[in-house]
Amino acid sequence: MSRICNIISPDFMTILYRRIYNFYEYAANTVRQVAMEGLKARQCVLVVDDHPQVLRFVEIGLRVRGFDVITTTSGRQALEMMEEVKPDVMLLDIVMPEISGFEVLEELRAFSKVPVIVLSGSIENRDEALRLGASAFVPKPFEPDEIVREISSLLSR
Repeated sequence: MSRICNIISPDFMTILYRRIYNFYEYAANTVRQVAMEGLKARQCVLVVDDHPQVLRFVEIGLRVRGFDVITTTSGRQALEMMEEVKPDVMLLDIVMPEISGFEVLEELRAFSKVPVIVLSGSIENRDEALRLGASAFVPKPFEPDEIVREISSLLSR
């Protein structure tokens, strides 16, 4: 071992130690930065649709884009969750069993002003949804980026 130290110049060792120190400093700063980003509040989205495949598609699309996502297939359960979870925005399908998205909107507006983006396969539902208090309307089929743009637009107001 002492032979290796004799071969390597002191200048080289100084440069090597500085680089190692700089790398550790960089790594420590990166870890701190990631930890701080993890502490930032993520926006929570409640997704309501009676089709599990649509729920899963939207959930995955939003999660990979940094949102917390809660899902339900029931309009009634969505209203209960609004009081408990207090999401930042709701994505709401119109045609559902039990109670429709229109009924959910009417009941929701009695106690909450949370932004609601209506998702519907029927463009004819747009005017009624907006009249009942929807913040935006996105026709199905849609891409996750469309939803993210609408959410970002609503939450930046």
